[in-house]
Amino acid sequence: MNTNNNILLNGMNNLMDTNVLQNNPQNIGMQQTSSQGVSAGMQPTYEQLYESNASLKKQIDNLQKVVEELQQKIKQTRPFATPVRKASTSANKAPNKENKKDQTPPNESTSNTENLPQEKKIPVPPPIFVSNVKDFSLLRKGIVPHVSLIPNFTTTNNGTVKIKTHNEDDYRIVASLLKEIKTGFADKPDEPLHQIEFYSYELKQNRRFCIVIRGLHPTTDLDDIKKELEGAGYKVANIINLRKKIVKNGKVTYHNYPLHRVELFNTDYVKEVYNINQLLYCKVKIEQPHKKNIIPQCINCQQLGHTKNFCMRNPKCVKCAQNHHTSQCDKTKKVQPTCALCGASGKEGHPANYKGCPVYQKKMSEQLPKKQKLAHRIKTNTHTTVNSVNTGQTYASVAANNTTSHNQNNNQQTRKEPTISDLMDMLTKFQSDVKSNFGQLTQRVCQLENQTKQAPSQTKKNQNG
Repeated sequence: MNTNNNILLNGMNNLMDTNVLQNNPQNIGMQQTSSQGVSAGMQPTYEQLYESNASLKKQIDNLQKVVEELQQKIKQTRPFATPVRKASTSANKAPNKENKKDQTPPNESTSNTENLPQEKKIPVPPPIFVSNVKDFSLLRKGIVPHVSLIPNFTTTNNGTVKIKTHNEDDYRIVASLLKEIKTGFADKPDEPLHQIEFYSYELKQNRRFCIVIRGLHPTTDLDDIKKELEGAGYKVANIINLRKKIVKNGKVTYHNYPLHRVELFNTDYVKEVYNINQLLYCKVKIEQPHKKNIIPQCINCQQLGHTKNFCMRNPKCVKCAQNHHTSQCDKTKKVQPTCALCGASGKEGHPANYKGCPVYQKKMSEQLPKKQKLAHRIKTNTHTTVNSVNTGQTYASVAANNTTSHNQNNNQQTRKEPTISDLMDMLTKFQSDVKSNFGQLTQRVCQLENQTKQAPSQTKKNQNG
């Protein structure tokens, strides 16, 4: 019995030697008394051991509660907390009873699974379009040995090679290789790849997140807005105040709107910026910018669908369609422009950025088809007739009536619409019918007038007689 008490006492002393129990002054005093008792050779009684065991259990329960509370706080904390103003956001409101129930610490199994880091979805790199490829095997051999994963090569109907890489590193390697091939073989006309051209798009993870802040006065300092957003944890790239250009009597003025367009660097929590409803002590509303129904056009090669920042095609002039930049063109205003897209020149010539160009209009109709007019929708839509329910009919008779009405509707729909000549014939017939009826009416009116004239003369004769 004494040996068991000694073992229990030694284990108790070891537990009290830990860093957690040393932070509690009560435990320190207890540790000192127990150690002095053992050193003096005094054997602790059963009551002392029972009391110390109970106190240890209480301390363990308290530590478990502290650990669970810390785990709950870790779950609720975020990498960024939006700025909170007085009585402005929902964070200042008192929590409901339901929220209090939801904040109870979960079990250890659920907490461990929820705390595991989730894998982020990496966006796929954009494709690279290569044109003027005279030897595809040579191009493929120059790319495949330098990448970690073999990209997918596809050829379109116009001969353009589409290269689809699997990760960001391979995308950058392929783009740099194509750039070296284009610049290295540019002065070597004998090489089959000396005329290659290519273009691509910006990586999705490098694109900036654009927002519009509505409600700030136009005279607000842009640096103050930037500091406020950066203090909230966002990385600001650019801020501009939206305005409208007004030309009146040859004078140009600008009307500033209470709208500010902000470009933010893309982060994992950047979408939380929509939760902000106050900036610089002003009530604001953060919105997405309106999408423009236009097709992007490269000012380097004048082609549609991409921009100059990721274009390595040969330059084209927007005015004369020659192989030079627009800034180097010597064409005067008197000379008619030539379109680099449709090739129109002379009287029908127009610059390549003309929105009425047939190539641009065709591309626009393919991507953004116009809504049909109301009259066209009324003609094309089929109107179904609803048959009234008649009692006393069998199912067979109702089905037969439905089939006959359906056939009649089909026959009516297959009829041709009247043409202009048919309408003219109908008008002429209507006029002839009106004239004949009008002649009969005039005769009848004349008869009635004669009868009315004769009626008073006869009444006078009768009176005299």
